[in-house]
Amino acid sequence: MKEQIASMREQKDAMEAQLLNRQENTECNLLIFMQGGIVSVTKATITSLDSQKIVGGVPLGYGWTGVVINVPIISDAPLVRPYGHYRTVGTNVGVPIAWSSIHV
Repeated sequence: MKEQIASMREQKDAMEAQLLNRQENTECNLLIFMQGGIVSVTKATITSLDSQKIVGGVPLGYGWTGVVINVPIISDAPLVRPYGHYRTVGTNVGVPIAWSSIHV
């Protein structure tokens, strides 16, 4: 049963990735709701679309994308899913983080 559920999740993740035309190692912008609207806070690279990938000590989860920040645009913008001592975009250059898939 667990294997079937895992397989279904993998299929769902694959379909989501296809629908959103995302691929690993693709550059992207990370967005958040800030200052009354949606703004781009950093340029990043997608590292994982696998919901079971461990990021920050926990599985990425459905609806999340693994990314690495390349160039902060708003350095003090908060991370969507902070962990450890990582709290802002500016402190995470080169560090794997999770970001809400709808905001990638």
